[in-house]
Amino acid sequence: MSFHSNSSSLHSFCLTPTQESVRSTRLEYLSLAYEWNVPEIMHSHVVQLWEKFTADLRIKADGIDDQPASVLELLSQLLLHVMQHELDETRGLFQSDCVELLLAQIESDFLGDSSIQSIVSDLPGTALQKQTVIQGYVAATQHIGHSSLRKTPKTAIFDQDTSRTTQTYAIFGGQGNTTDYLQELRALFETYTHVVEPILATAEDALQTLLRDASPSHIKNFKHGLEISQWMRRSESAPSTDYLLSAPVSLPLIGLLQFATYAVICWSLKKIPGEVTQTFRGMTGHSQGVVVAAALSTTTTWESLHDALVQALAVLFEIGVAAQEATPTFDIPPSVSAETANNGEGTPTPMLNVSGCDMKRLQTCIDEVNGFLNESQRVSIALINGRTNFVIAGPTLSVCALARKLRRIKASPEEFQDKKPFSSRKPEFSLHFLPISAPFHTPHLKKAVPGVVAALESVKICPSRLRVPVYHTHTGHDLRESEAESIVPDLVKMILYQINDWPLSTGFKAATHAVDFGPGGPSGVGSLLSRNKEGTGCWTFGKRHP
Repeated sequence: MSFHSNSSSLHSFCLTPTQESVRSTRLEYLSLAYEWNVPEIMHSHVVQLWEKFTADLRIKADGIDDQPASVLELLSQLLLHVMQHELDETRGLFQSDCVELLLAQIESDFLGDSSIQSIVSDLPGTALQKQTVIQGYVAATQHIGHSSLRKTPKTAIFDQDTSRTTQTYAIFGGQGNTTDYLQELRALFETYTHVVEPILATAEDALQTLLRDASPSHIKNFKHGLEISQWMRRSESAPSTDYLLSAPVSLPLIGLLQFATYAVICWSLKKIPGEVTQTFRGMTGHSQGVVVAAALSTTTTWESLHDALVQALAVLFEIGVAAQEATPTFDIPPSVSAETANNGEGTPTPMLNVSGCDMKRLQTCIDEVNGFLNESQRVSIALINGRTNFVIAGPTLSVCALARKLRRIKASPEEFQDKKPFSSRKPEFSLHFLPISAPFHTPHLKKAVPGVVAALESVKICPSRLRVPVYHTHTGHDLRESEAESIVPDLVKMILYQINDWPLSTGFKAATHAVDFGPGGPSGVGSLLSRNKEGTGCWTFGKRHP
């Protein structure tokens, strides 16, 4: 087959007989052209499909600036058109044959040994146009009802040959990295619908069961429910950002996003979950991400992936609800909100990121503020992200008081200090409130532990079931070495009241690569790890859309 660009007519369909059983067929649209061999028996049907496709494309083009930017995008749109045409009309043999034939040509002429994602990353066009290419390919593979005969795509870190020379680890983020995790999940769903849909179905069933069995006090946290499928298919039906960022909602849904991402990677690599899991030398999570790491570490088959998802969602659901109920609600005075907004620190929450300040100076300020507060109002270091990167947590007004204290001693963004002696300069660091609704990793949530552990009594993750190391977020120890019957109580403690020490839990001996499963994309925990591993030769990869 051959394909190229030219400046011929808007669209045409040129045929040159080559053999008795096939015709060499040339598809053209604007400057894009592609040639392929079509079986004689399918020829007239393909002609009709192409003519209807280009007619529809010409109508759409009147109001759209983004014409197909590549031959592969054009063919992917044709695939989607053929499958939609089949849904609108009586299912026909020729439509399925056309999809299968065109899919085989795309794999042969465009993909070779590469994955669809790596090919698409180099295509021209917008992110939405690239998403269409993947969407068409994924839908077509599902449509034909069986796996293609193409070999497993070659990758830098997931091949058996390279896994002997690489040390790859998996990391899973938590809250605070993004305010739009639901859009990340929707992008996955729209692009990899047939891969993600079963994951969503399992999650929705599990969460609806949890809601049905929840106490009245728990139900109060879910006034808009957890209608995930509806939110995926109709973005306008999604609830407010404040609702989505509340701990009872965000904890399980971020976990779902990470499972969906894992499923997409398994599908893309043509591997079962256990094969991907075994690729990693270890896993850990940033705060709540450790629950997903532990659950995924147990997976072998696709069925076990769904079982692990149900377990992880139960743990995250109970932790999120208990954390929220243990967090008193207070109205923040408008003057305080205005103060943090005017200083570029965001909306006041129970968790504050302090970046660029050394621990000794920070702890001194914390101690000074706490000296004026009773025990129930105090703040403390909740997460150690790096040598000069910390998250402070506690009651929101107390955290605001600390922010005011820190603001007074640091240099303002407009302050020019280059001509001052170094000893006279103010410290330069930044403050930013994280979009989190409870003070995780603090003593304030310790009282919630017994109730959560009791609620999760039937959820067991045995240390012996962990197929790869999973590192404790506070101590860095391998959870496989735990002598407990189940590590679930340990996971609950890690998230609710133990300090999360990110450098300690990501020691990752001799690591060459780390895969960030989100959320947050470029702003996720992969960026934290990259800064901490700078100069060690460890490369961090995060998911991109498409």
